[in-house]
Amino acid sequence: MIEPKRPANQAVKLDTNYHPRIFDKNISFVPRQISPKQSEALRIIARQVAAQQELRRGLNRLTRAPQSHPRGEEQQERFFTLSEERLRLLESIVINANDAIVITEAEPLEEPLGPRIVYVNQTFTQMTGYQSEEVIGKTPRLLQGPKTERSQLDKIRQALSRWEPVRVELINYRKDGSDFWVELNILPLADSTGWFTHLLAVQRDITERKAAEYELKSHARASAVVAQLGQGALSGTNLDVLMQEAVKLVAQTLEVPFCQVLELMPGGNALFLRAGVGWQEGLVGSAIIGAHDRSQAGYTLLTGKPVIVEDLRIETRFSGTPLLHNHRAIAGMSVIIHSQGNPFGVLSVHTPNYRRFTEDEVHFLQAVANVLATANERQLAEEALRESEERYALAVRGSNEGLWDWNLKAETFYFSPRWKSMLGCQEDEIGDSPEEWFNRVHPEDLERVKSAIAAHLEGLTHHFEKEYRMLHKDKTYRWMLCRGMAIRDANDKAYRMAGSQTDITDRKVAEEHLIYDAFHDPLTGLPNRALFMERLSQAIARTRRQPEYLFAVLFLDLDRFKVVNDSLGHVIGDQLLIALAKRLQSSVASCLQASVCGSNTVARLGGDEFVILLEEIQDIDVVEAIAKSIQKDLRHPFNLDRHEVVVTASIGITLSAIEQRGSSGTYKTCPYPGDILRDADIALYQAKALGKARYEVFTTAMHTHAVARLQLENDLRQALARTEVKDRLQTKTVNSSGYSSLSRESASFSHSFLLHYQPIVCFMTGRITGFEALVRLSHPFRGLISPVDFIPIAEETGLIIPLGAWVLREACRQMRLWQQEFPDLAPLTISVNLSGRQFSKPNLVEQIQQILQETELPAPSLKLEITESVVMENAAAATASLEQLSNSGIQLSIDDFGTGYSSLSYLHRFPLNTLKIDRSFVSRMDAGENSEIVKTIITLAHHLGLDVIAEGVETAAQMEQLRSLRCEAGQGFFFSKPLDSESARALIAAMPQW
Repeated sequence: MIEPKRPANQAVKLDTNYHPRIFDKNISFVPRQISPKQSEALRIIARQVAAQQELRRGLNRLTRAPQSHPRGEEQQERFFTLSEERLRLLESIVINANDAIVITEAEPLEEPLGPRIVYVNQTFTQMTGYQSEEVIGKTPRLLQGPKTERSQLDKIRQALSRWEPVRVELINYRKDGSDFWVELNILPLADSTGWFTHLLAVQRDITERKAAEYELKSHARASAVVAQLGQGALSGTNLDVLMQEAVKLVAQTLEVPFCQVLELMPGGNALFLRAGVGWQEGLVGSAIIGAHDRSQAGYTLLTGKPVIVEDLRIETRFSGTPLLHNHRAIAGMSVIIHSQGNPFGVLSVHTPNYRRFTEDEVHFLQAVANVLATANERQLAEEALRESEERYALAVRGSNEGLWDWNLKAETFYFSPRWKSMLGCQEDEIGDSPEEWFNRVHPEDLERVKSAIAAHLEGLTHHFEKEYRMLHKDKTYRWMLCRGMAIRDANDKAYRMAGSQTDITDRKVAEEHLIYDAFHDPLTGLPNRALFMERLSQAIARTRRQPEYLFAVLFLDLDRFKVVNDSLGHVIGDQLLIALAKRLQSSVASCLQASVCGSNTVARLGGDEFVILLEEIQDIDVVEAIAKSIQKDLRHPFNLDRHEVVVTASIGITLSAIEQRGSSGTYKTCPYPGDILRDADIALYQAKALGKARYEVFTTAMHTHAVARLQLENDLRQALARTEVKDRLQTKTVNSSGYSSLSRESASFSHSFLLHYQPIVCFMTGRITGFEALVRLSHPFRGLISPVDFIPIAEETGLIIPLGAWVLREACRQMRLWQQEFPDLAPLTISVNLSGRQFSKPNLVEQIQQILQETELPAPSLKLEITESVVMENAAAATASLEQLSNSGIQLSIDDFGTGYSSLSYLHRFPLNTLKIDRSFVSRMDAGENSEIVKTIITLAHHLGLDVIAEGVETAAQMEQLRSLRCEAGQGFFFSKPLDSESARALIAAMPQW
């Protein structure tokens, strides 16, 4: 124990509801502010310490109490019982706390030893990977590493040297060496006498929060870059200087070594490297590359869309230029710098490493390109204006056009004829008083103009220059650029001021158009994503001020829009989007007139995606009515350039306030703009999944399902990677018996695939003739996951291709091992399912033959199972593939026969060996159902010269009935459930007979 060092006028206070501190009686003290959750956690720990102290004091009193009195013994027993229950309760709270809890000794605090750990809870071991026995007796410094900020450690030592609580955020390290962010609260603990005996540390993993903060900073940094460049563009910075600054800032922001501006040269056949960073010295300002579509920049100009390259080495749309090859560029993206008429050029970035650029990064690069386009247009406008001003100055010399001269002493003006004509006035319609000028200045600009003139007259500015609006004779306001300079006497006092005035209305209109274009879709004229998100943010802010205010967002996406583009062309597709935008605006407006609803915003996000913001809605019924009206209006055909097009749309709907369920009941949340758009997109995805041409209202369950689906996709990728690693280890560690010595260790791999095998039994002999290989996903928390849950996701993401290849290779390898181990048995066969995406691969036959060669499995021992729907998708191509497989000696089966669709003529032409009857028919045979259907299928198969295997055999009666119908074989739980490889081997060795 350590006795706290304090002056005589200080006292130690132990508050069991807060924490022990040293208070100075002569000063006022404000405790450190911490969050409610942190405060509650510290109070719980403090109460535990107080309860333990109370228990010790109670035990001391009972020990000194007389033992002869029966009632005293009864009270003592009751006290012990209550105390033990309390201790168990407190121990359970600490063990199951969500935060990691560490208790150390109070000394020593200084280097190099540090206090030793005496206790850690279960959350600590889960968070760090250390077991309690690995850290007890050691110092918390084992969690520190090179990224741990020393200033935070100094802050801890300084606070603890004063026996004060302390809160810090720093990086800790797990046992496996990975780092993570924690929020650490440390509290000195004192016993009942005021002696500090231990230090209590509560740490929370805040890695996700820090990642979110980093992402937010990245967005802020990108926005700052765009704002900085935009300010430079609007302030008239030289275009070459601005471009060089832009490529430098873009490279720094995106953390890429190469960034360049390629200017399209006259004629449109070549691109000039006008600005760049990271390239070999001397290339910027001299290098020229072709603008043909075989280069990335040329392809970008051709498509008119941003182009992203993840790996240039395998890119098929175009080839890399010598400039990129010489700098070993692999990944990159490029966007167009637009201009009037032809594009100005291309802004692109590249990196020598594989990289997948995000949508936000593409938007950032396009935003910078738009700024450069604005700067280029401004420079062109300024050059034109400068030429005009030069010509104007020559004309003014002879006619005094646009000049003004102010006699400050006499308070009179001279206005040239041109100055007056700018305002639509004749020579005699404007006098010589100052009011003739100032009374025509727009009221919002007048104070600025007068302040600028006064500042110049006082000598605060070198010259007067201001842009403002002046009233024209036609009652409209024109933008004017006024410049002037004062003439001063010997005392530096201005007595005269003269200058010129230029009409810059056209330039101002162009700037307004640029601003408009920045917030509107160039194709449809609707608000774009930026303007929509701004209005959505305003609606959310209003919701927070007025809880009763409601709004809704509808996310609309056309169904099968790609078919229109592919069949009728992109021109017709663009015409359809324009017509759709007008119809959406009309439909929403007509619905709002019929309902009590506020304003609305119809915006286009891009492609065929539209969003609608409905404000001041009364309830969900109004929103659903609008969604139904939109879908009804879309049923009317669009007449586009002699083409009649009918489209449908799926709509996702989300409301401003979403009900959430928590421990305290049901409550409503108002999320951020990105969350609102995400929720509407999730609801849209749900509508498409349920058949399209419909709408769905977002629920929290949809988000949960989306997150779970994404997690399962990640699990599939991890499992595929780990399974391949495991297989490589198994290949290197095969023992003399032919089996991998890692077979048991492989079970410890988290997220891995494994095969189970279900026996196929011959009804004539009752013996096993083969197995069907069935894949399972081994999950560290969910156990074995059925293929029903993950195969659809694997199909959608394309992971079914590598997964199917692994299943085929592993099944063939295992069957070859069994054939070698049991040579006296008739050769067993292995059945493997082929997915539709596998079957459509052009090199399928070569891949299967290679696997058979690698595993040394005879071709007749392999049966490939294909569903009839997959085969009939392209029957002609399927026939050719099946013929190649059959000629290789591989047996072919139609799986789940009767559940899809088949053409009997094609079925007769296919080189098949077996039909498999789906379990849905077999399962009802006991009740007398489906018997005739099963009999018909068996008869049909026999007429086609095919064997029949029945799936889902679960009873002896079913087996006997199938045997009587001359069905050759079956599989199902009656024989055996799917087994792992070791259990299947044991079943083969037992040689059962049914």
